[in-house]
Amino acid sequence: MRNGPLVAAIFIVWTLTLDLGTKALMVANEDSVIVVYNARDGRFAARIVMSLAALAATAALSKLARWRGYPEIWGLWIGTGLLVGGVLGNGVSRLLFPRGVPDFILVGRDAWNLADFAIGVGTTGGILSLFATALVAYVRGRIQVARP
Repeated sequence: MRNGPLVAAIFIVWTLTLDLGTKALMVANEDSVIVVYNARDGRFAARIVMSLAALAATAALSKLARWRGYPEIWGLWIGTGLLVGGVLGNGVSRLLFPRGVPDFILVGRDAWNLADFAIGVGTTGGILSLFATALVAYVRGRIQVARP
């Protein structure tokens, strides 16, 4: 049994805990910090389906990599864990905070929270990790073909 799913689960729990904890802290101190509530429909069900698809794709790609003799794609598992943890964090926040999802990190004219960053970093990091793994596989294949 490979440890990729365990790594993803750890990052899901870590992201969810950190996100909900910081949101609760900011809402509790709302009088001294800026908190913007996002009450828009987040299409939570669709995001859960896409997160499950990301987990399934990660498992399939990881299995394919092992079958081809390559090591575990750790970056993809970590990225998927961050993505799913962020989606769950924002989804659960809609249930916990009646005014909407609290955003408290001001970036220009936008307000974000840790779940938003986890989704972006997880997606970007996972894709970059996949490309890096594919590049290594390509170079290894070219080197093996070049050897007599």
